[in-house]
Amino acid sequence: MKYVLMIAMLLVGNLAVPRLQARGLRRPGNLIADDVEVATLQKYDARLGEFGRWLGLRSLGNLESWCSLPDELACGLACRFVQACFTSKQWGRTECGYFSSALKRWLLQRLALGQHSCSVKLILPPIRRHSKTWRTKEPEEFRSPMSIQVFLAMFGSACSMEHWSFATVLIICFHCLLRPDEVLNMAWQDVASVLIDFLTWYPTVSDIVGVRKPKMRKAPQARHQFVVVEDTYVAAWLHWLTAELSAEELKLKIFPGGYPAFYNLFQKMIKLLGLNSLGLSPGSLRAGGATHHYLTFQDVPRLRRRGRWRQEATLEHYVQEAVCALQLQSLDPYTLQKLQKMVAIAQQLLNDKSLVAPGVDCR
Repeated sequence: MKYVLMIAMLLVGNLAVPRLQARGLRRPGNLIADDVEVATLQKYDARLGEFGRWLGLRSLGNLESWCSLPDELACGLACRFVQACFTSKQWGRTECGYFSSALKRWLLQRLALGQHSCSVKLILPPIRRHSKTWRTKEPEEFRSPMSIQVFLAMFGSACSMEHWSFATVLIICFHCLLRPDEVLNMAWQDVASVLIDFLTWYPTVSDIVGVRKPKMRKAPQARHQFVVVEDTYVAAWLHWLTAELSAEELKLKIFPGGYPAFYNLFQKMIKLLGLNSLGLSPGSLRAGGATHHYLTFQDVPRLRRRGRWRQEATLEHYVQEAVCALQLQSLDPYTLQKLQKMVAIAQQLLNDKSLVAPGVDCR
């Protein structure tokens, strides 16, 4: 009787799996229904739509006919599409990542519905290799790091224009080595001050910053990650902004505008300071913070752990002390004078303890 029950349970389980897959429910080893935001799904649809149009323009059919091709041929076409997007500079590493995720989701959904599909394992690895072409670039061809002077100038400009939330994102990205997307997903309650008793044992640890949606949150990386704030003036700034907030206000996002608003404001600050020639982007904050940390402590293992990098070889694309040191030499005297003025404003704000923190609505 026991064996009969076991066989019945196996049969019921096998019958239930297609139903679960058809409904898009998550099961171990299957990433059909990961918790994906609506905006991300729209980006997935856009990438798949571009691939379908690319197939049609080359008389290769559409996505449905591509899915019925032999695995090797389908894989070759997908790689040709990604390579064409990279060559024309239409896509970057992020867009290729969206395409790879969208294609994986689409293929798994078709498999769950019982329709014929290409092999997911055969299609995706070559596309992922294309999306990691940054590994073959020279350091000077990668992102430009932001020097500490430029960071303080942007921070001072943001504070003088009363963009307090934007200034907070800048200081967390630079000193905590977080990506802009990771900070934009954070709320004020994700910043926690440690107890005084803990500081007596570990004086270098001032605050703990929780990362809600880290970029590398799949195994073997942790889904919930934390960053230690070692800079005392950064911890003082975060405590200044969060000390008087209510329980409801702590649940609000640090920067409620999202990435497009942050990017537009970032470019506005760059143009206002006359730094267009430096080729800076929001990704320069993490690279500049890593370079600043290396020049300050000269400790590569400590930097690797703080930046949550798995391999030290990745730091070669972030730590660029020569580029950072020569960054200001290409600027004219008027721009340098403006930078020095904003740096002085930033240092005054960070050291002034008499200021009253603005309300959440005024940030």
